[in-house]
Amino acid sequence: MCGIFGFYLKRQLIDKDIEDGIKCLNTIDYRGPDYTGHWFNKEEGIFIGHNRLSIIDISEKSNQPFINQETVLTFNGEIYNYKELKELELNDIKFETNSDTEVLSHFLNKYNCKFLNRIDGMFAFCFYKNKNLTIANDIFSEKTIYYVKNNEGIYFSSESGPLINLLNLRLSRNQVIKKQFMSLGYIIPPNTGFENLYITKQANLLNIKKGEIVNNTNYYTFPKLNLYKGKIRSLTNNDEKNIKNAIIESIESRMQSDVGMGLFLSSGNDSSLIASIMKLELNISPLALTLDHDKGLKHNESLEANRIAKFLGIEHIIEKDDTYIENKS
Repeated sequence: MCGIFGFYLKRQLIDKDIEDGIKCLNTIDYRGPDYTGHWFNKEEGIFIGHNRLSIIDISEKSNQPFINQETVLTFNGEIYNYKELKELELNDIKFETNSDTEVLSHFLNKYNCKFLNRIDGMFAFCFYKNKNLTIANDIFSEKTIYYVKNNEGIYFSSESGPLINLLNLRLSRNQVIKKQFMSLGYIIPPNTGFENLYITKQANLLNIKKGEIVNNTNYYTFPKLNLYKGKIRSLTNNDEKNIKNAIIESIESRMQSDVGMGLFLSSGNDSSLIASIMKLELNISPLALTLDHDKGLKHNESLEANRIAKFLGIEHIIEKDDTYIENKS
């Protein structure tokens, strides 16, 4: 988890703009405690800031904003197939780091976002080149960017808080949005609960020039599902083998790290399956962490999680949760 904050205005920057950008970036520094940096161009009216959580290539060369020739990149996430992209797509380029950040930078510089569907990962990035700013996120919207359109230009952030506070945004009065939240429990993107505040959708691609959004599209279209096509049948042994191999391959691709790895372990099927595959199939012993709700809650999973950790022989830390307040009304 890293933090992004910036803006692209229709006018030149003044000193207060830069001061505001740095202040807003510092309010989300917990997202990236390893390094905080920013880049700006007063004449072009652009400010880009980043809080880094170092995972791949923890050297200073991979700090962000990442400046590569005439381009500037800041991104939150992880590119799982960055080594394959480096070998197959960018084999004619000399790299200065071992990071997925530099691979993404060169890929965007070479293809200008034409082949974002080739990137396997979770990401939200801002890429500045030739006075154009591109904001995009992954096809499942695991990572997102909040953005505001107003008379000044475009503001963007990994979290809504800095934008709400800086621009004094008001809660939305849109009745459709209210009904969505009341009936669904969430608001359908790109809308949010605040006026003029939006969030990137799945596979969203925003092109911004001189403080104006000139293009807002999706770079990937999900295939349509025909739920009534074909016949339901039982899984064969070969089906089960293919599913198992696909899960192992998916988990293994996410195990790339230059720092120690941990796992949030509950007693549910998903985290237990991941822990089992890491230990039994990939021979990786993660540090497991479980939050213990010991104040009378019905869903305290720490005991069952500890049983799973002991069965797998992995180190397990149970952290007490002191935030629970009993409702005696």
